[in-house]
Amino acid sequence: MFHSPSCWGRSNTHTAERGTSSDSNSSSKLLGRSVYSEIKKTRIQLVARMLLETNLTISQVSYALGYSCPENLSQSFQREKGMSPQAYRTMHTATGHAAV
Repeated sequence: MFHSPSCWGRSNTHTAERGTSSDSNSSSKLLGRSVYSEIKKTRIQLVARMLLETNLTISQVSYALGYSCPENLSQSFQREKGMSPQAYRTMHTATGHAAV
């Protein structure tokens, strides 16, 4: 599979602004996890929702949500949900369940 140059050497998500350490510490205490972890979790929830509520391709979803390439979205989604975005869409549309 050919990966576009924009994917080479990139992390699986865009770098989030982390703020000062005191901001990060207070947010972590409030959320129970880092702000960065919360951003990643929220993005995956948005991916799942878009997979179920739209007919957009996975590539279109990835670019709409700021991923540098579809492969990065797929890797992040696989880690969080335990299946590929396509498998998730197929499973939930086949059963009629819209659990995100």
